[in-house]
Amino acid sequence: MPKMSERLRILMLSDQEEATGFLRETLAAHLDVATARDSEELFSLLQSSSFDAFLCDWDCPENTWREICREVKGSHPDLPIIVVCRMCRSGGEREWVEVLEAGCFDLACAPYSDRMILSIIEHAVASRQGCVLRSAA
Repeated sequence: MPKMSERLRILMLSDQEEATGFLRETLAAHLDVATARDSEELFSLLQSSSFDAFLCDWDCPENTWREICREVKGSHPDLPIIVVCRMCRSGGEREWVEVLEAGCFDLACAPYSDRMILSIIEHAVASRQGCVLRSAA
């Protein structure tokens, strides 16, 4: 868990550089962002470093986002997962329900603003810290 003076560390899974490059650049201005291009790289980074949140591209490589999120949740149950959807097919409502049913924290649908995505990440990290604080009490 970062101290107040430390930047949050985010891990993002996406092999779509053109599609998620802008989001990554936006986040990098405020957070430390590591990017995995596939599930092997993702799990290697999760083993070697600690992160405050995980962003999974809806159109992630190899497996479906659900399978990836299920694996991450199994190995890192306290890590908040946010699914990023660049093209929500039904305005986000159906996708949002799928994300919550998969055990993820939230869904960020494009078009997303800096403020919106940062707010989702901050809330996810705060909820994680609240869970850690409550379980320590």
